[in-house]
Amino acid sequence: MTLSELREQLEAATGADRELDAQLAVAVDPEWREEYEPTDRYGDGGFVQSRERPHHIRSAPDYTASIDAALGLIERRLNVHCIAVESSPQSDHPSGNKACASIHLMGGGSSGRVAGKTPALALISALLAALEGGNLKGEGQ
Repeated sequence: MTLSELREQLEAATGADRELDAQLAVAVDPEWREEYEPTDRYGDGGFVQSRERPHHIRSAPDYTASIDAALGLIERRLNVHCIAVESSPQSDHPSGNKACASIHLMGGGSSGRVAGKTPALALISALLAALEGGNLKGEGQ
């Protein structure tokens, strides 16, 4: 799945989404993407299985539900200077977005201000925006 396709799914998400978590793990997270692929063996999503050992099943991190998981993923992928998150639970914006995030990178560059239905979704959307802009951390990632 491409980063653009993941961003579209994030924009459509209204909250935590375990299937999307599994897709993010194998597409974006360097700790998961080389060895794992999503599986629907348990029906409720959120699981990945080893490509080499199909019986090795793990639960993907809760990126779309947990601000901590989202921040951990951002820190593994980007050289971050600072991260800003705004949340307005009372927002009545027509899009339904109640949060926005931006990631500012060491040496310049930014994800821009990216909206999401929740703070965790906004953070992951900002990460994908930064990655689409070619802002990678380390070699080969």
